[in-house]
Amino acid sequence: MSILIDIHAHIFPEKVASKAVSNISQRYCQEAHYQGVFSEYIGLLADAQFTCGVVSTAATRPEQVTAANDWALELNKHPLLKALGTIHLDYPDWQVELDRIQEAGLKGMKLHPDFQRFYPDDPRAMELYSYLPDGFVLLFHVGDDPSIVEKRFAQPQRIAKVVEAFPNLNIIAAHMGGYRQWEEAKKWLIGTGAYLDTSSAASFLDPQEFVEMVRTHGYQRILFGSDYPFRGPGEDKAALAELGLTDRELRAIMGENAAQLPIFS
Repeated sequence: MSILIDIHAHIFPEKVASKAVSNISQRYCQEAHYQGVFSEYIGLLADAQFTCGVVSTAATRPEQVTAANDWALELNKHPLLKALGTIHLDYPDWQVELDRIQEAGLKGMKLHPDFQRFYPDDPRAMELYSYLPDGFVLLFHVGDDPSIVEKRFAQPQRIAKVVEAFPNLNIIAAHMGGYRQWEEAKKWLIGTGAYLDTSSAASFLDPQEFVEMVRTHGYQRILFGSDYPFRGPGEDKAALAELGLTDRELRAIMGENAAQLPIFS
């Protein structure tokens, strides 16, 4: 059976899931197809015969960091899941927290510059990246609809600076390098050493444009992501298969590329 990995999904504790999904749906002007809870996502992975789903969250305030990482560590115990931790630049003793989550088995983290309100190439952020071990997986939310953001923190150009400065890290630029900023993604991230994930991108882009981006960047550095709860892994897998990619490209994107990342070693 082919390796199938969903590199980009979000699961929330049940007591806050409804509110969290409602908030992010309004924020991105997207209808969430699902509820964002553990049991539902596990069922979707199993139904679509996925090998694994990678789940993440980003602490929007420093006081959320410990609880968010404890949640990630709990999710990481499930055989169908790998979890990414998080950090906030204003969290005191962030080195200690990063040591804690790595010693507990997390080999990557998610950062959301817009929600966490920092520029990815800020000197404080660059200091944090320099602390990370070789191979560490760093998933960035990138891009946003320019008409609805107060400040554009997560611009492709800024992520490109991080990619250039830290070739020793496995940096994933979500949403094909820039949600609703794909022209900027083409200019600054296509052709770099970053991985790009397909979450909340393939369903927005023209199929021909999407395939062109994949082939220009190199399919070996494209990772499948559903962005659950916005969409499910099974439905996005089916949609991707209709875009005109070759079988070899699909196998790599759907899981073989992600399987080479240290989070699976």
